[in-house]
This record gives sequence, C-alpha cells and structure tokens, in this order.
Amino acid sequence: MRLVTIALLALLALVHAELWFGKGGVPRVMELSGKLAEQKKVNEAGRQRNAQLLAEVSDLKEGLEMVEEKARFDLGMVKPIFYYAKSKVGAGGNLSNKVYSLAATAPLGNGVLKAGYTRLSLDSGWGVAEDKLTKLGLGYNYNLSKRTNLYFDLGSASGAASLATAAPGNKGERSTAYAIGLRHQF
Repeated sequence: MRLVTIALLALLALVHAELWFGKGGVPRVMELSGKLAEQKKVNEAGRQRNAQLLAEVSDLKEGLEMVEEKARFDLGMVKPIFYYAKSKVGAGGNLSNKVYSLAATAPLGNGVLKAGYTRLSLDSGWGVAEDKLTKLGLGYNYNLSKRTNLYFDLGSASGAASLATAAPGNKGERSTAYAIGLRHQF
C-alpha cells in the first residue's frame, strides 16, 4: 500500500510540475492572458481609428453637398440671373431693340422655384403703337429624379404685340400662357 501511495504522490508531483512549470502551465496562461488583454486594447484603438477615418471619408464625400444643401434650404440660397442685349436689325441696321431680363431661381422642397421679369424696348421706327413689351413669369420644377422633372410655368406679357402679328398702330394686349409637362434629359 505504501508503494501505491508513493506512486500516486509521484504522479501528483509530476502533474503539478507540468501545471506550474510545463509548456501549457499557469505562468504561460498568465502570459498569454496579458498578451490577449493588450491585443484587445490595440484592436479597440484600431476600431476607433477606423470609425474616425470612415466618418472623415464620408464627410469629404458628402460634406460639400451637405453644406450646399443647408445653405440652399436654411439660408435661402437664391440664384440671381441677369441678361442684357442690344441689337441692330433691319436693312442697314437702322432699327434697334434692347432686352433686359432679371430672374431668380431658388430651391423649394424637392424642386426649384423660378421667377422672372423681361423688358423689350423697340425703336420708334418699328411702327407699333407701343414700343415696350413686358413679360412676367413664374414656374416650378419638381424633381422626380436627377434627370426627370415635372414642370409648371405661367407667363404674362403686355405691351407691344409680337413682331409677327404687330400691325402699325395696333396696341398690344395682355396675354397669358402656361405650360405643364414632364421633362426627361437623356
């Protein structure tokens, strides 16, 4: 019985020696646990850095669009348009006309609001009773997609009749026109 006890104690000592001093013993497990904790910290720092870089890339891609969108909707970004032209027509350039136009577009909802004023001045040599034509216009383009929109335009003109229908001495009347449609750009 003594021999069995000694053999069991020897086996127990061998198991404990392997547990404390062997390749997969407690010190090695403690060392690997420390390395694992360090690696988890490194991985977490890497995740945070990746998230920060992803946010910066996203800001670079969409940042200007967001600033422009915010400026248009929150600050009322209006695009003014001005046009002026003077031309000489007729035989030898003896007749002239002047045109100026003042207009603006502004984003509104999912589209663009348009408004404009145009004035055409004719020389007295044209032979029409009124030598000025005034046009007012208002419209809205509703964007269905980047290339497709619905539009509604309303215009009113008064003053000189169009040159195609003007007869000497005739006064131009007020005319109103509208356009409703769907536009797709190819």
